[in-house]
Amino acid sequence: MTSAHIQRFVNRSREEMHQKVLRALEDRGPCPLTNLAYRSEMNDKQVHGAVAFLLERKLVVRTVLTDRIRLRMALQFSSSSKNVVSITEKGSKYLQMLDKIEAEIDWTKFDEQLSRRNKIKR
Repeated sequence: MTSAHIQRFVNRSREEMHQKVLRALEDRGPCPLTNLAYRSEMNDKQVHGAVAFLLERKLVVRTVLTDRIRLRMALQFSSSSKNVVSITEKGSKYLQMLDKIEAEIDWTKFDEQLSRRNKIKR
């Protein structure tokens, strides 16, 4: 693992982690925590923290992984996960709200301010 890979894990804000988890669940559907970590490009500890935060706010729901669910999801029986996480309707509405807000942001002003800050630092 290179230092660039490590920085990608370290320099991620909590809000970004929460949004990444929700987007992964909405795009690809319910999955075990280990798969969710892979999908959202985070480590297991980060995913557990993000999921705990999202569970408190009822944006995701955790379901016990039974053999029936495992077969329906085509998961291997060797998978050690005991739970499946899925996004709730409230979580989907939250992502839609974020999309609307992001669409209204004028990113050109943001880029200009960022370039000015970078010039000052040099």
